[in-house]
Amino acid sequence: MKQDINMFLIAENNFSVLNRIVNILNRRRVRIRRISAHEEPDNFRRGSVSMVIHTTTDMAEKVKLQLEKLIEVEAVSYHLQPPLLETLAVTTMNYPMAASATQIL
Repeated sequence: MKQDINMFLIAENNFSVLNRIVNILNRRRVRIRRISAHEEPDNFRRGSVSMVIHTTTDMAEKVKLQLEKLIEVEAVSYHLQPPLLETLAVTTMNYPMAASATQIL
């Protein structure tokens, strides 16, 4: 079953690295929901990418292995995104004011 997965990369900040990362996702028909890339403040030669992709866990593992093969990529990890209803339930349990605000709506 397809779901949203958070994927994080640390890579060298070289020309067209982001392009190669997106090409790997496109070749495997993985849908990119959100992507954000930036260089590290203390070391401009390193950068990181965080993205939310919509795919299965099996495909996420295949993409992870493929991205690790890129020379510039140092580390790749992914985590399943919790469903929205579970996140809201935890929020209302931790913050009683949020529960009363939802009851008003």
